[in-house]
Amino acid sequence: MVMVAFIGGIGAWELLLVVAVILVIFGPERMPEMARKFASISHKVRIANRDFQREMYRNLDPDEIMKEDEDSPEPPITGKNQDTEE
Repeated sequence: MVMVAFIGGIGAWELLLVVAVILVIFGPERMPEMARKFASISHKVRIANRDFQREMYRNLDPDEIMKEDEDSPEPPITGKNQDTEE
């Protein structure tokens, strides 16, 4: 079973159905080209995701975040104050 981010699990029959529909719509001549494009885009997305996660982990130090939360005062209240009249 192949796991897809927003779809859930795709079994063999679902995958076969998707391939058959694509084959009917686009024809067998364009299937290799489409597979290469899909693989290329998928590879680029995985690399971008990995780089993003590395950058986030590099910039976020849990000890530093906890220290900043303890040292910071209460955030200012924005918007209308209900106790005063305008």
